Amino acid sequence: MYAQHLRTAGDHVAAHRVLMLGQRTFTRSTTLHLHLAALYNDNADFAAAHTHFRIASITSPGYGMLRRLSFESDRGLFAEGTRSFAGLLEKSDAFFRVRLPMLLRVSVHYPEHHQALFALQQRLRAHWLGTLKGSSKEIATAIRQSLLARLPDVTIQLTQRARERRIALPANWDALVRRVERDLGWHPRLAELLWRNEAGDDFGALWQGEVVSVSQLPSDKTPVVELFLPSAFWALPWQEKTTHATVRVVFVNAMRALFSREDVAVVPRIQHNWRYCEPCIPEAYVISYHTVSSPSSRRLHIQESTLQGRCSFDGAGFAGFASIANDASLIDDFSAHVTPEVCAATCQDLYRQYVERNVSKYAQHRDTTPLPERYVFVPLQVQTDVVAQLAHMDALELLHAVVQHYRETATRVVVKRHPYCASMRVQRVLTSLAEQDDIVLSNASVHQLIQNAEAVLTVNSGTGLEALIHGRPVVVVGKCDYAYAAHEVRSADELHVLLAQGVAPDMARTQRLLHYYYAQYTLAADDQTAIAQRLTAWLGLDAGDHTAD
Repeated sequence: MYAQHLRTAGDHVAAHRVLMLGQRTFTRSTTLHLHLAALYNDNADFAAAHTHFRIASITSPGYGMLRRLSFESDRGLFAEGTRSFAGLLEKSDAFFRVRLPMLLRVSVHYPEHHQALFALQQRLRAHWLGTLKGSSKEIATAIRQSLLARLPDVTIQLTQRARERRIALPANWDALVRRVERDLGWHPRLAELLWRNEAGDDFGALWQGEVVSVSQLPSDKTPVVELFLPSAFWALPWQEKTTHATVRVVFVNAMRALFSREDVAVVPRIQHNWRYCEPCIPEAYVISYHTVSSPSSRRLHIQESTLQGRCSFDGAGFAGFASIANDASLIDDFSAHVTPEVCAATCQDLYRQYVERNVSKYAQHRDTTPLPERYVFVPLQVQTDVVAQLAHMDALELLHAVVQHYRETATRVVVKRHPYCASMRVQRVLTSLAEQDDIVLSNASVHQLIQNAEAVLTVNSGTGLEALIHGRPVVVVGKCDYAYAAHEVRSADELHVLLAQGVAPDMARTQRLLHYYYAQYTLAADDQTAIAQRLTAWLGLDAGDHTAD
Protein backbone atom coordinates (compact mmCIF):
# COMPACT_ATOMS: atom_id res chain seq x y z
CA MET A 1 0.00 0.00 0.00
CA TYR A 2 2.85 2.36 0.79
CA ALA A 3 4.49 1.68 -2.58
CA GLN A 4 1.19 2.38 -4.34
CA HIS A 5 0.88 5.64 -2.41
CA LEU A 6 4.37 6.64 -3.57
CA ARG A 7 3.51 5.81 -7.18
CA THR A 8 0.33 7.87 -6.99
CA ALA A 9 2.41 10.76 -5.63
CA GLY A 10 4.78 10.41 -8.58
CA ASP A 11 7.80 9.09 -6.68
CA HIS A 12 8.36 5.89 -8.65
CA VAL A 13 11.99 5.52 -7.56
CA ALA A 14 10.97 5.39 -3.88
CA ALA A 15 8.15 2.98 -4.72
CA HIS A 16 10.65 0.68 -6.41
CA ARG A 17 12.92 0.81 -3.36
CA VAL A 18 10.05 -0.13 -1.04
CA LEU A 19 9.00 -3.03 -3.26
CA MET A 20 12.53 -4.41 -3.53
CA LEU A 21 12.81 -4.38 0.27
CA GLY A 22 9.41 -6.03 0.57
CA GLN A 23 10.46 -8.76 -1.84
CA ARG A 24 12.84 -10.13 0.81
CA THR A 25 9.90 -10.96 3.05
CA PHE A 26 7.02 -11.47 0.62
CA THR A 27 8.82 -13.47 -2.06
CA ARG A 28 5.67 -15.07 -3.46
CA SER A 29 3.38 -12.05 -3.25
CA THR A 30 1.54 -11.70 -6.56
CA THR A 31 0.64 -8.10 -5.82
CA LEU A 32 4.27 -7.19 -5.12
CA HIS A 33 5.49 -8.76 -8.38
CA LEU A 34 2.73 -7.09 -10.39
CA HIS A 35 3.70 -3.70 -8.95
CA LEU A 36 7.35 -4.32 -9.81
CA ALA A 37 6.40 -5.45 -13.30
CA ALA A 38 4.35 -2.30 -13.84
CA LEU A 39 7.24 -0.11 -12.66
CA TYR A 40 9.71 -1.81 -14.98
CA ASN A 41 7.23 -1.64 -17.87
CA ASP A 42 6.74 2.10 -17.39
CA ASN A 43 10.51 2.42 -17.28
CA ALA A 44 10.77 0.62 -20.65
CA ASP A 45 12.78 -2.15 -18.93
CA PHE A 46 10.73 -4.84 -20.62
CA ALA A 47 12.92 -7.86 -19.84
CA ALA A 48 12.68 -7.20 -16.09
CA ALA A 49 8.96 -6.52 -16.40
CA HIS A 50 8.41 -9.84 -18.18
CA THR A 51 10.32 -11.69 -15.46
CA HIS A 52 8.02 -10.34 -12.75
CA PHE A 53 4.90 -10.97 -14.83
CA ARG A 54 6.03 -14.60 -15.27
CA ILE A 55 6.49 -14.93 -11.51
CA ALA A 56 3.02 -13.44 -10.93
CA SER A 57 1.52 -15.93 -13.41
CA ILE A 58 2.98 -18.77 -11.30
CA THR A 59 1.83 -17.43 -7.94
CA SER A 60 -1.57 -16.50 -9.42
CA PRO A 61 -2.36 -18.68 -12.48
CA GLY A 62 -5.54 -16.68 -13.01
CA TYR A 63 -5.21 -12.92 -12.61
CA GLY A 64 -1.42 -13.02 -12.73
CA MET A 65 -1.56 -14.92 -16.03
CA LEU A 66 -4.01 -12.36 -17.43
CA ARG A 67 -1.63 -9.53 -16.60
CA ARG A 68 1.24 -11.48 -18.17
CA LEU A 69 -0.82 -12.03 -21.34
CA SER A 70 -1.64 -8.34 -21.50
CA PHE A 71 2.07 -7.45 -21.28
CA GLU A 72 3.12 -10.06 -23.85
CA SER A 73 0.50 -8.78 -26.27
CA ASP A 74 1.48 -5.13 -25.86
CA ARG A 75 5.17 -5.95 -26.32
CA GLY A 76 4.63 -8.15 -29.40
CA LEU A 77 5.56 -11.42 -27.66
CA PHE A 78 2.80 -13.28 -29.47
CA ALA A 79 4.30 -16.79 -29.34
CA GLU A 80 4.36 -16.60 -25.54
CA GLY A 81 1.02 -14.82 -25.56
CA THR A 82 -0.85 -17.50 -27.47
CA ARG A 83 0.26 -20.09 -24.89
CA SER A 84 -0.87 -17.82 -22.06
CA PHE A 85 -4.18 -17.24 -23.85
CA ALA A 86 -4.79 -20.99 -24.31
CA GLY A 87 -4.09 -21.64 -20.64
CA LEU A 88 -6.53 -18.96 -19.55
CA LEU A 89 -9.34 -20.39 -21.67
CA GLU A 90 -9.29 -23.40 -19.35
CA LYS A 91 -10.44 -21.21 -16.45
CA SER A 92 -14.04 -21.32 -15.27
CA ASP A 93 -16.74 -19.03 -16.60
CA ALA A 94 -17.08 -17.57 -13.10
CA PHE A 95 -13.45 -16.40 -13.30
CA PHE A 96 -14.20 -14.39 -16.46
CA ARG A 97 -17.39 -12.71 -15.28
CA VAL A 98 -15.30 -9.80 -14.02
CA ARG A 99 -12.15 -10.34 -16.12
CA LEU A 100 -13.44 -10.89 -19.65
CA PRO A 101 -12.52 -7.32 -20.80
CA MET A 102 -8.82 -8.05 -20.21
CA LEU A 103 -9.03 -11.07 -22.52
CA LEU A 104 -11.06 -9.22 -25.13
CA ARG A 105 -8.56 -6.35 -25.20
CA VAL A 106 -5.76 -8.56 -26.53
CA SER A 107 -7.89 -10.97 -28.57
CA VAL A 108 -7.24 -9.14 -31.85
CA HIS A 109 -3.70 -10.60 -31.76
CA TYR A 110 -4.87 -14.21 -31.42
CA PRO A 111 -7.34 -15.15 -34.19
CA GLU A 112 -6.54 -18.83 -33.54
CA HIS A 113 -8.50 -18.55 -30.27
CA HIS A 114 -11.43 -16.55 -31.67
CA GLN A 115 -13.97 -19.39 -31.73
CA ALA A 116 -13.22 -20.48 -28.18
CA LEU A 117 -13.41 -16.89 -26.97
CA PHE A 118 -16.76 -16.32 -28.68
CA ALA A 119 -18.13 -19.49 -27.10
CA LEU A 120 -17.06 -18.09 -23.72
CA GLN A 121 -18.84 -14.81 -24.50
CA GLN A 122 -22.00 -16.70 -25.43
CA ARG A 123 -22.01 -18.63 -22.16
CA LEU A 124 -21.47 -15.52 -20.08
CA ARG A 125 -24.15 -13.65 -22.01
CA ALA A 126 -26.61 -16.47 -21.36
CA HIS A 127 -25.72 -16.41 -17.67
CA TRP A 128 -26.32 -12.68 -17.34
CA LEU A 129 -29.59 -12.79 -19.27
CA GLY A 130 -30.61 -15.63 -16.98
CA THR A 131 -30.57 -13.22 -14.04
CA LEU A 132 -33.52 -11.24 -15.47
CA LYS A 133 -35.73 -13.20 -13.10
CA GLY A 134 -33.14 -13.35 -10.33
CA SER A 135 -32.74 -11.42 -7.11
CA SER A 136 -32.03 -7.71 -6.93
CA LYS A 137 -28.39 -8.42 -6.06
CA GLU A 138 -28.00 -10.81 -9.01
CA ILE A 139 -29.44 -8.27 -11.46
CA ALA A 140 -27.30 -5.42 -10.14
CA THR A 141 -24.18 -7.60 -10.35
CA ALA A 142 -25.05 -8.72 -13.88
CA ILE A 143 -25.50 -5.09 -14.99
CA ARG A 144 -22.01 -4.19 -13.80
CA GLN A 145 -20.38 -7.27 -15.27
CA SER A 146 -22.13 -7.07 -18.67
CA LEU A 147 -21.13 -3.41 -18.93
CA LEU A 148 -17.47 -4.28 -18.42
CA ALA A 149 -17.82 -7.13 -20.94
CA ARG A 150 -19.00 -4.71 -23.67
CA LEU A 151 -22.48 -6.21 -24.00
CA PRO A 152 -24.75 -3.15 -24.22
CA ASP A 153 -27.79 -5.15 -25.36
CA VAL A 154 -27.63 -7.25 -22.19
CA THR A 155 -26.98 -4.21 -20.00
CA ILE A 156 -29.94 -2.31 -21.45
CA GLN A 157 -32.32 -5.28 -20.96
CA LEU A 158 -31.14 -5.80 -17.40
CA THR A 159 -31.42 -2.09 -16.62
CA GLN A 160 -35.01 -2.00 -17.84
CA ARG A 161 -35.79 -4.95 -15.57
CA ALA A 162 -34.01 -3.27 -12.63
CA ARG A 163 -36.09 -0.11 -13.06
CA GLU A 164 -39.30 -2.11 -13.20
CA ARG A 165 -38.35 -3.62 -9.85
CA ARG A 166 -36.97 -0.34 -8.46
CA ILE A 167 -33.49 -1.80 -7.99
CA ALA A 168 -31.01 0.97 -7.24
CA LEU A 169 -27.44 0.92 -8.51
CA PRO A 170 -24.52 2.72 -6.84
CA ALA A 171 -24.30 6.28 -8.17
CA ASN A 172 -21.15 5.76 -10.26
CA TRP A 173 -22.48 2.63 -11.93
CA ASP A 174 -25.85 4.25 -12.52
CA ALA A 175 -24.07 7.15 -14.25
CA LEU A 176 -22.19 4.71 -16.48
CA VAL A 177 -25.35 2.81 -17.37
CA ARG A 178 -27.17 6.01 -18.30
CA ARG A 179 -24.22 7.12 -20.41
CA VAL A 180 -24.18 3.80 -22.31
CA GLU A 181 -27.93 4.05 -22.86
CA ARG A 182 -27.47 7.57 -24.23
CA ASP A 183 -24.54 6.71 -26.48
CA LEU A 184 -25.52 3.23 -27.68
CA GLY A 185 -29.23 2.94 -26.97
CA TRP A 186 -30.44 5.79 -29.19
CA HIS A 187 -30.84 3.44 -32.19
CA PRO A 188 -33.09 0.41 -31.51
CA ARG A 189 -30.88 -2.03 -33.47
CA LEU A 190 -27.38 -0.80 -32.62
CA ALA A 191 -26.79 -2.87 -29.47
CA GLU A 192 -28.16 -5.97 -31.19
CA LEU A 193 -25.83 -5.51 -34.15
CA LEU A 194 -22.79 -5.01 -31.95
CA TRP A 195 -23.38 -8.41 -30.38
CA ARG A 196 -24.18 -10.14 -33.69
CA ASN A 197 -20.95 -8.88 -35.22
CA GLU A 198 -18.85 -10.23 -32.36
CA ALA A 199 -19.24 -13.69 -33.95
CA GLY A 200 -17.58 -12.51 -37.14
CA ASP A 201 -19.10 -15.15 -39.43
CA ASP A 202 -22.33 -13.46 -40.55
CA PHE A 203 -21.86 -9.71 -40.26
CA GLY A 204 -25.03 -7.68 -39.95
CA ALA A 205 -25.40 -4.21 -41.46
CA LEU A 206 -27.91 -1.45 -41.05
CA TRP A 207 -29.06 -0.59 -44.57
CA GLN A 208 -32.08 1.46 -45.60
CA GLY A 209 -33.45 1.25 -42.08
CA GLU A 210 -33.25 -2.56 -41.92
CA VAL A 211 -30.77 -5.07 -40.54
CA VAL A 212 -29.45 -7.30 -43.31
CA SER A 213 -26.60 -9.75 -43.72
CA VAL A 214 -23.62 -8.22 -45.50
CA SER A 215 -23.63 -11.24 -47.83
CA GLN A 216 -27.15 -10.30 -48.95
CA LEU A 217 -26.38 -6.70 -49.87
CA PRO A 218 -26.82 -5.87 -53.56
CA SER A 219 -23.64 -6.20 -55.57
CA ASP A 220 -23.83 -2.63 -56.84
CA LYS A 221 -21.71 0.24 -55.57
CA THR A 222 -23.38 0.49 -52.17
CA PRO A 223 -20.48 1.31 -49.80
CA VAL A 224 -20.10 -0.86 -46.70
CA VAL A 225 -18.58 0.83 -43.64
CA GLU A 226 -17.09 -1.16 -40.77
CA LEU A 227 -17.42 1.27 -37.88
CA PHE A 228 -15.39 0.31 -34.80
CA LEU A 229 -16.57 1.77 -31.49
CA PRO A 230 -13.62 2.32 -29.13
CA SER A 231 -13.23 1.44 -25.46
CA ALA A 232 -13.97 5.05 -24.45
CA PHE A 233 -17.65 4.06 -24.54
CA TRP A 234 -17.08 1.83 -21.50
CA ALA A 235 -14.66 4.05 -19.59
CA LEU A 236 -15.44 3.97 -15.88
CA PRO A 237 -16.48 7.47 -14.73
CA TRP A 238 -14.07 7.43 -11.79
CA GLN A 239 -11.13 6.49 -14.07
CA GLU A 240 -12.03 8.59 -17.08
CA LYS A 241 -9.56 10.76 -18.96
CA THR A 242 -10.65 14.16 -20.18
CA THR A 243 -10.35 13.02 -23.80
CA HIS A 244 -12.82 10.12 -23.50
CA ALA A 245 -15.90 12.33 -23.75
CA THR A 246 -14.56 13.92 -26.94
CA VAL A 247 -14.00 10.48 -28.47
CA ARG A 248 -17.50 9.28 -27.60
CA VAL A 249 -19.15 12.41 -28.99
CA VAL A 250 -17.34 12.23 -32.33
CA PHE A 251 -18.16 8.53 -32.83
CA VAL A 252 -21.83 8.99 -31.90
CA ASN A 253 -22.06 11.83 -34.42
CA ALA A 254 -20.34 9.67 -37.04
CA MET A 255 -22.86 6.88 -36.38
CA ARG A 256 -25.79 9.25 -36.61
CA ALA A 257 -24.53 10.64 -39.90
CA LEU A 258 -24.03 7.22 -41.47
CA PHE A 259 -27.17 5.57 -40.06
CA SER A 260 -29.29 8.37 -41.50
CA ARG A 261 -28.25 7.57 -45.08
CA GLU A 262 -30.05 4.98 -47.20
CA ASP A 263 -27.13 4.69 -49.64
CA VAL A 264 -24.67 3.31 -47.05
CA ALA A 265 -24.57 -0.05 -45.26
CA VAL A 266 -23.06 0.31 -41.79
CA VAL A 267 -21.53 -2.61 -39.88
CA PRO A 268 -21.03 -1.49 -36.25
CA ARG A 269 -18.32 -3.38 -34.39
CA ILE A 270 -16.57 -3.13 -31.03
CA GLN A 271 -12.91 -2.10 -30.97
CA HIS A 272 -11.74 -3.92 -27.87
CA ASN A 273 -8.14 -2.76 -28.16
CA TRP A 274 -7.59 0.99 -28.22
CA ARG A 275 -4.66 0.66 -30.64
CA TYR A 276 -5.82 -2.08 -33.01
CA CYS A 277 -8.83 -3.31 -34.89
CA GLU A 278 -9.37 -6.18 -37.31
CA PRO A 279 -11.40 -5.27 -40.42
CA CYS A 280 -12.95 -8.41 -41.90
CA ILE A 281 -15.15 -7.32 -44.81
CA PRO A 282 -13.36 -7.18 -48.19
CA GLU A 283 -13.40 -3.75 -49.84
CA ALA A 284 -15.19 -2.17 -46.88
CA TYR A 285 -14.51 1.35 -45.71
CA VAL A 286 -13.18 1.30 -42.14
CA ILE A 287 -13.47 3.84 -39.32
CA SER A 288 -11.45 3.22 -36.16
CA TYR A 289 -9.81 5.00 -33.25
CA HIS A 290 -6.11 5.54 -32.42
CA THR A 291 -5.02 3.24 -35.25
CA VAL A 292 -2.57 3.43 -38.14
CA SER A 293 -2.32 1.84 -41.57
CA SER A 294 -0.76 2.34 -44.95
CA PRO A 295 -2.31 5.47 -46.49
CA SER A 296 -5.69 4.46 -47.85
CA SER A 297 -8.75 6.19 -49.23
CA ARG A 298 -10.84 3.50 -47.54
CA ARG A 299 -9.48 4.00 -44.03
CA LEU A 300 -10.42 6.77 -41.63
CA HIS A 301 -8.44 6.94 -38.42
CA ILE A 302 -10.02 9.19 -35.79
CA GLN A 303 -8.00 10.57 -32.88
CA GLU A 304 -8.55 13.28 -30.30
CA SER A 305 -6.43 16.29 -31.23
CA THR A 306 -4.05 18.41 -29.23
CA LEU A 307 -6.74 21.04 -29.70
CA GLN A 308 -9.22 20.11 -26.98
CA GLY A 309 -12.68 19.19 -28.26
CA ARG A 310 -11.46 18.38 -31.78
CA CYS A 311 -10.49 15.13 -33.53
CA SER A 312 -8.31 14.38 -36.51
CA PHE A 313 -9.69 12.43 -39.49
CA ASP A 314 -6.89 10.88 -41.51
CA GLY A 315 -6.35 8.04 -43.98
CA ALA A 316 -3.03 6.89 -42.52
CA GLY A 317 -3.16 7.46 -38.78
CA PHE A 318 -2.59 10.17 -36.20
CA ALA A 319 0.23 12.42 -34.99
CA GLY A 320 3.50 11.40 -36.67
CA PHE A 321 1.76 8.53 -38.47
CA ALA A 322 -0.69 10.90 -40.19
CA SER A 323 -0.67 11.77 -43.87
CA ILE A 324 0.47 15.34 -43.26
CA ALA A 325 3.54 14.08 -41.40
CA ASN A 326 4.81 12.63 -44.66
CA ASP A 327 3.19 14.70 -47.41
CA ALA A 328 3.57 18.48 -47.18
CA SER A 329 1.74 18.89 -50.51
CA LEU A 330 -1.55 18.27 -48.69
CA ILE A 331 -1.06 21.54 -46.82
CA ASP A 332 0.37 23.43 -49.79
CA ASP A 333 -2.45 22.37 -52.14
CA PHE A 334 -5.13 23.26 -49.60
CA SER A 335 -3.47 26.60 -48.81
CA ALA A 336 -3.23 27.55 -52.47
CA HIS A 337 -6.94 28.38 -52.39
CA VAL A 338 -6.82 30.32 -49.11
CA THR A 339 -5.62 33.89 -48.66
CA PRO A 340 -2.91 34.72 -46.11
CA GLU A 341 -5.44 36.93 -44.34
CA VAL A 342 -7.76 33.96 -43.74
CA CYS A 343 -4.87 31.86 -42.40
CA ALA A 344 -3.82 34.67 -40.07
CA ALA A 345 -7.39 35.07 -38.83
CA THR A 346 -7.56 31.34 -38.01
CA CYS A 347 -4.37 31.67 -35.95
CA GLN A 348 -5.85 34.57 -34.03
CA ASP A 349 -8.99 32.53 -33.32
CA LEU A 350 -6.91 29.62 -32.07
CA TYR A 351 -4.94 31.94 -29.80
CA ARG A 352 -8.16 33.24 -28.26
CA GLN A 353 -9.70 29.78 -27.86
CA TYR A 354 -6.72 27.96 -26.40
CA VAL A 355 -4.01 30.32 -25.16
CA GLU A 356 -6.08 33.10 -23.62
CA ARG A 357 -8.39 30.56 -21.96
CA ASN A 358 -5.48 28.31 -20.86
CA VAL A 359 -7.05 25.30 -22.59
CA SER A 360 -4.96 22.25 -23.44
CA LYS A 361 -5.44 18.52 -23.96
CA TYR A 362 -4.87 17.91 -20.25
CA ALA A 363 -5.86 20.09 -17.30
CA GLN A 364 -3.35 22.90 -16.76
CA HIS A 365 -2.30 24.62 -13.54
CA ARG A 366 -1.59 28.27 -12.97
CA ASP A 367 1.77 28.67 -11.24
CA THR A 368 3.02 32.00 -9.92
CA THR A 369 6.61 30.76 -9.48
CA PRO A 370 8.76 33.16 -11.53
CA LEU A 371 10.37 31.73 -14.65
CA PRO A 372 13.90 32.63 -15.74
CA GLU A 373 14.31 35.80 -17.77
CA ARG A 374 15.70 33.81 -20.68
CA TYR A 375 14.87 30.16 -21.24
CA VAL A 376 14.00 27.41 -23.68
CA PHE A 377 11.20 24.95 -22.88
CA VAL A 378 11.47 21.17 -23.16
CA PRO A 379 8.11 19.36 -22.66
CA LEU A 380 8.65 15.65 -22.03
CA GLN A 381 6.52 12.74 -23.17
CA VAL A 382 5.59 9.26 -21.96
CA GLN A 383 8.55 7.02 -22.80
CA THR A 384 6.39 4.06 -23.83
CA ASP A 385 3.94 6.06 -25.98
CA VAL A 386 3.50 4.55 -29.45
CA VAL A 387 4.71 7.78 -31.10
CA ALA A 388 8.07 7.30 -29.37
CA GLN A 389 8.99 4.86 -32.14
CA LEU A 390 8.97 7.84 -34.52
CA ALA A 391 11.80 9.57 -32.65
CA HIS A 392 15.22 10.24 -34.17
CA MET A 393 16.47 10.81 -30.59
CA ASP A 394 14.60 9.87 -27.44
CA ALA A 395 13.42 12.56 -25.04
CA LEU A 396 16.31 12.19 -22.59
CA GLU A 397 18.89 12.27 -25.38
CA LEU A 398 17.26 15.49 -26.55
CA LEU A 399 17.27 16.91 -23.03
CA HIS A 400 20.96 16.14 -22.48
CA ALA A 401 21.84 17.74 -25.83
CA VAL A 402 19.85 20.88 -24.97
CA VAL A 403 21.43 21.10 -21.51
CA GLN A 404 24.89 20.70 -23.01
CA HIS A 405 24.25 23.46 -25.55
CA TYR A 406 22.97 26.02 -23.04
CA ARG A 407 25.26 25.17 -20.12
CA GLU A 408 27.26 28.25 -19.04
CA THR A 409 25.01 30.58 -21.05
CA ALA A 410 22.39 33.07 -19.89
CA THR A 411 19.61 30.84 -21.26
CA ARG A 412 18.09 28.31 -18.83
CA VAL A 413 16.40 25.02 -19.73
CA VAL A 414 12.88 24.70 -18.31
CA VAL A 415 11.41 21.18 -18.27
CA LYS A 416 7.90 19.90 -17.65
CA ARG A 417 7.33 16.21 -17.08
CA HIS A 418 4.32 14.60 -18.80
CA PRO A 419 1.44 14.15 -16.30
CA TYR A 420 1.20 10.42 -17.12
CA CYS A 421 4.95 9.68 -17.10
CA ALA A 422 5.85 6.94 -14.61
CA SER A 423 9.42 6.26 -15.72
CA MET A 424 12.02 5.80 -12.96
CA ARG A 425 14.72 6.60 -15.50
CA VAL A 426 13.14 9.95 -16.31
CA GLN A 427 12.66 10.74 -12.60
CA ARG A 428 16.31 9.99 -11.82
CA VAL A 429 17.63 12.05 -14.74
CA LEU A 430 15.43 15.04 -13.91
CA THR A 431 16.37 14.91 -10.23
CA SER A 432 20.07 14.76 -11.07
CA LEU A 433 19.93 17.62 -13.59
CA ALA A 434 17.88 19.78 -11.25
CA GLU A 435 20.32 19.16 -8.37
CA GLN A 436 23.18 20.25 -10.64
CA ASP A 437 21.16 23.37 -11.55
CA ASP A 438 21.21 22.36 -15.22
CA ILE A 439 17.43 22.54 -15.55
CA VAL A 440 14.43 24.23 -13.95
CA LEU A 441 11.57 21.82 -13.28
CA SER A 442 8.08 23.27 -13.56
CA ASN A 443 4.51 22.03 -13.37
CA ALA A 444 3.02 25.27 -14.67
CA SER A 445 0.56 25.45 -17.54
CA VAL A 446 2.17 24.67 -20.88
CA HIS A 447 0.83 28.01 -22.11
CA GLN A 448 2.68 29.83 -19.32
CA LEU A 449 5.84 27.93 -20.16
CA ILE A 450 5.59 28.51 -23.90
CA GLN A 451 4.65 32.20 -23.72
CA ASN A 452 8.14 33.67 -23.29
CA ALA A 453 10.29 30.74 -24.33
CA GLU A 454 13.03 31.47 -26.82
CA ALA A 455 12.25 28.10 -28.39
CA VAL A 456 10.31 24.92 -27.64
CA LEU A 457 12.21 21.66 -28.17
CA THR A 458 10.47 18.30 -28.16
CA VAL A 459 10.49 14.85 -29.73
CA ASN A 460 6.99 15.11 -31.22
CA SER A 461 4.73 16.20 -28.36
CA GLY A 462 1.46 17.94 -29.12
CA THR A 463 2.85 20.81 -27.05
CA GLY A 464 4.85 21.68 -30.17
CA LEU A 465 1.62 22.47 -31.98
CA GLU A 466 0.51 24.66 -29.09
CA ALA A 467 3.84 26.49 -29.32
CA LEU A 468 3.11 27.26 -32.97
CA ILE A 469 -0.18 28.86 -31.90
CA HIS A 470 1.92 31.10 -29.65
CA GLY A 471 4.12 31.94 -32.63
CA ARG A 472 7.20 30.45 -30.95
CA PRO A 473 9.97 28.59 -32.86
CA VAL A 474 9.65 24.83 -32.49
CA VAL A 475 12.38 22.20 -32.86
CA VAL A 476 11.42 18.51 -33.15
CA VAL A 477 13.52 15.36 -33.21
CA GLY A 478 10.78 13.02 -34.40
CA LYS A 479 8.05 12.74 -36.98
CA CYS A 480 4.93 14.74 -36.12
CA ASP A 481 1.81 16.15 -37.73
CA TYR A 482 3.02 19.76 -37.42
CA ALA A 483 6.51 19.23 -38.88
CA TYR A 484 5.56 21.47 -41.82
CA ALA A 485 6.10 24.53 -39.59
CA ALA A 486 8.79 23.16 -37.25
CA HIS A 487 12.56 22.73 -37.48
CA GLU A 488 13.26 18.98 -37.65
CA VAL A 489 16.70 17.62 -36.71
CA ARG A 490 17.93 14.04 -36.49
CA SER A 491 20.94 14.14 -34.19
CA ALA A 492 22.59 16.06 -31.37
CA ASP A 493 25.14 17.47 -33.83
CA GLU A 494 22.39 18.83 -36.09
CA LEU A 495 20.68 20.30 -33.05
CA HIS A 496 23.81 22.14 -31.90
CA VAL A 497 24.33 23.59 -35.39
CA LEU A 498 20.73 24.77 -35.58
CA LEU A 499 20.73 26.34 -32.12
CA ALA A 500 24.08 28.03 -32.78
CA GLN A 501 22.62 29.61 -35.91
CA GLY A 502 19.51 30.70 -34.03
CA VAL A 503 15.95 29.53 -34.62
CA ALA A 504 13.00 31.67 -35.60
CA PRO A 505 9.42 30.79 -36.54
CA ASP A 506 8.39 30.84 -40.18
CA MET A 507 5.08 32.63 -39.66
CA ALA A 508 3.81 32.09 -43.19
CA ARG A 509 4.24 28.31 -42.93
CA THR A 510 2.93 28.35 -39.36
CA GLN A 511 -0.26 30.12 -40.41
CA ARG A 512 -0.80 27.78 -43.37
CA LEU A 513 -0.26 24.73 -41.18
CA LEU A 514 -2.59 25.90 -38.42
CA HIS A 515 -5.33 26.87 -40.86
CA TYR A 516 -5.12 23.44 -42.52
CA TYR A 517 -5.04 21.74 -39.12
CA TYR A 518 -8.15 23.58 -37.97
CA ALA A 519 -10.17 23.75 -41.18
CA GLN A 520 -9.37 20.38 -42.76
CA TYR A 521 -7.38 17.92 -40.67
CA THR A 522 -9.51 18.18 -37.50
CA LEU A 523 -13.20 18.67 -36.80
CA ALA A 524 -15.06 19.69 -33.66
CA ALA A 525 -16.39 16.51 -32.07
CA ASP A 526 -19.83 18.07 -31.56
CA ASP A 527 -20.16 19.53 -35.08
CA GLN A 528 -22.67 17.05 -36.51
CA THR A 529 -22.98 18.88 -39.82
CA ALA A 530 -19.24 19.04 -40.49
CA ILE A 531 -18.77 15.38 -39.56
CA ALA A 532 -21.61 14.32 -41.87
CA GLN A 533 -20.11 16.37 -44.70
CA ARG A 534 -16.65 14.88 -44.16
CA LEU A 535 -17.99 11.33 -44.21
CA THR A 536 -20.06 12.03 -47.31
CA ALA A 537 -16.99 13.35 -49.14
CA TRP A 538 -14.84 10.44 -47.91
CA LEU A 539 -17.32 7.91 -49.27
CA GLY A 540 -17.70 9.82 -52.53
CA LEU A 541 -21.46 10.14 -52.09
CA ASP A 542 -23.97 12.71 -53.21
CA ALA A 543 -24.24 15.46 -50.61
CA GLY A 544 -27.99 15.65 -51.12
CA ASP A 545 -30.62 14.28 -48.79
CA HIS A 546 -30.38 10.49 -48.57
CA THR A 547 -31.84 10.06 -45.11
CA ALA A 548 -33.98 7.12 -44.08
CA ASP A 549 -37.59 7.69 -43.14
